[in-house]
Amino acid sequence: MGGWKKARDWFKRTETKLEHFMDAQNEEVVKYCLTLVDAKFIGETSNKVDMKSDKCEDNHGVNLGSILQSMDYEIRERGDSFTGEEEKFLEFLEMAATFRRHHDVDPVQHKIKIFHDKNRFVELLKQRTEPSEALHKKHQRYWGTRQQLRFGKVVGDWIDVEYGPLDPIFGILLSPTGGRTGPGDSSMLHWMLFDNSGKIAYHSAVHDAFGYLKNYHHSGPGYKYLDAASMFKRDSPLSEQAAGIRFWGKTLKHHTENVLVSRTY
Repeated sequence: MGGWKKARDWFKRTETKLEHFMDAQNEEVVKYCLTLVDAKFIGETSNKVDMKSDKCEDNHGVNLGSILQSMDYEIRERGDSFTGEEEKFLEFLEMAATFRRHHDVDPVQHKIKIFHDKNRFVELLKQRTEPSEALHKKHQRYWGTRQQLRFGKVVGDWIDVEYGPLDPIFGILLSPTGGRTGPGDSSMLHWMLFDNSGKIAYHSAVHDAFGYLKNYHHSGPGYKYLDAASMFKRDSPLSEQAAGIRFWGKTLKHHTENVLVSRTY
């Protein structure tokens, strides 16, 4: 995974040991999680000064969020007959690719990568035995946000390690409600507990992502992503809630104290 060398160097520089992260035992996941801290995403619809990372700043006009919403509609409307070669879907994908391209990246190569990822995404989508929960229309401002992309990145990075990372948009399309605090397309719990870029936000994104991978694709560490002691199994959303929040509290504190370099994906 990208950024692991910097993460290791940071551990050495600050003389921080893995056991300082409370219950965390899964060293691979701990190092990966460090690459997510304060990360921003190309094309994200959230406020650029880090306010309301779960809300689209401008819900009018075309943006990455509205395009992802349209792509999700195409997928769910067609159900089992979806192939990924539908004209409308491909048009939306090309638009999404434009929003996701960094200005330093060759547009042709970027488009090739996105469309190649699409093919693997369709294969993974077809492997599922049931669809993921849909994102309710009342939460449409969640589309394309930093929090949703944070979840999508974890899914995309871990769903097929042999293939390599999928663009975060495909992680989102596999499970659009991912990253919301509480079960599924939560309203009340998310409104009450979501803390923008705090420990609950990060835990919600990562916990949901690894839980999704375990329950829908039988891969990854599951909800018990830190391998902390828990009375619940890896496929239970009750597993590792307290340990995960403690882990992210300490991780974000160290980030603030040591001024870790932020990343853009």
